[in-house]
Amino acid sequence: MKITYLKLKNFVNIKVGMNKTEIEIDLSKSKNKLTLLCGPNGSGKTSLLSELHPFANSGNMDVRGEANLIIEGKDGYKEVHIQDKEDEYIIKHHYMFAKKTKSVKSFISKNGTELNPNGNVRSFKEVVNDYLALKKNYEVNSKKVESLVSNMPKGADELKKAYAQINTLSSELFMIERNLNILIGKAKELLKEFETTKNNVIKARSKHKASKENYEKLIAENDYIECPKTSGYRSYHIVVEVPVYLSKTEHNVKVEIQLRTIAMDFWASLEHQLHYKNPEEVPESIRRELFRVAETIAMTDREMEEIAFELQALDN
Repeated sequence: MKITYLKLKNFVNIKVGMNKTEIEIDLSKSKNKLTLLCGPNGSGKTSLLSELHPFANSGNMDVRGEANLIIEGKDGYKEVHIQDKEDEYIIKHHYMFAKKTKSVKSFISKNGTELNPNGNVRSFKEVVNDYLALKKNYEVNSKKVESLVSNMPKGADELKKAYAQINTLSSELFMIERNLNILIGKAKELLKEFETTKNNVIKARSKHKASKENYEKLIAENDYIECPKTSGYRSYHIVVEVPVYLSKTEHNVKVEIQLRTIAMDFWASLEHQLHYKNPEEVPESIRRELFRVAETIAMTDREMEEIAFELQALDN
């Protein structure tokens, strides 16, 4: 059971703390398990918490009491939505305080069906107790909280420290969220590059077949992605003939094209330096380590591809 929506109109403490005559909080789409209310003293946090319940005026956590709940000379309104598994309860309280004779009408509906059509406050409490079983537990817990609030001045310093820690935590959470969004953006860019490389391989293979069948300009193909080298190297190589036009003559020049991921290209650069630029024999232990890293890179590339598909599905 959870509160998913709250609306308050012309509540005195909300006007004093937030300088608003009407507030609306919608938590129906929130996936968070914890919601923090942060603000300086007197900003209305306790007043707001005091109204997170289904009743018209019961269980106020503010030790200043329930007097002057609604702005003088104004009518008030409170609406609360409660989700209990598959059932949704919508509670509406109408505070008719504009006239000298003050009265309250309270209504509650379950999945669109009104359960207290006469608006009587006493029968409303009975309905809430019957359907939500909140009356007894709520009143007991409310008294405990009110007692706790009454004793708060004894630990004022501790409260200030706790408030400062919450503010710091909120700032850190905001920074973490912003950094995560930046990282996700960069990850999407890298995944697009990976997808582009993969598409280029597919296109190259397609052109390879077309060239071989029709123009015979493709000389050779080595698919080290499907059949990796014993070292662990993975790449797609093709050798083609490209016409080069001079002032009076034309020459067919052989060109080798290599397609691989950024991670594998980094691996290949190091492997090439060790094997072709190092005069000494590469130890077997390093060869095994290079092979292990190449396998890890290949596995990472496959995982990144899966993540790319998941992100694309989210965008769609």
